Amino acid sequence: MVSPALQWPVTLALVAVTAFHGFRMLDPTARRTGPGPAVRFRVSGAVHVLMGVAITAMVWALGVPPVVWLVLFAPAGAWYAMLTARRPSRPGSRAVTGYFALASGAMVWMSGLPGDHAGPHGGVAPVGWWSGAGQTSPARPHRRAGDPPAWPLV
Repeated sequence: MVSPALQWPVTLALVAVTAFHGFRMLDPTARRTGPGPAVRFRVSGAVHVLMGVAITAMVWALGVPPVVWLVLFAPAGAWYAMLTARRPSRPGSRAVTGYFALASGAMVWMSGLPGDHAGPHGGVAPVGWWSGAGQTSPARPHRRAGDPPAWPLV
């Protein structure tokens, strides 16, 4: 969760970047040669818009169930990983798609973290492979998974 003093500035920045990717994705004048690059361009734009909406939801702790992030970003990460493994179309394209694969993987990873991290936002119970129900944290044995953070929000 983000400090209340930063929620609106961060939200405005995310809305601006998300809108940029949305308009860019829908731009009919975007020059992409051939059907393959055009599809990759549109899908990549859609994933960027999805990521912007997801991060904005996290800023406001809207309580989106973590399984939603898992279902949306696991295929996106696999798609970017597949693009990374293919022959690059231009210098540096593997680095870019590899970065996007890692970013999507980070969203999947966060979907399963216990409440001490970015996992269950808005008080949603932990789900997924990291739920740790009934287990204590090795770093803080007095705390249980899903307890709210004990430190002040920055």
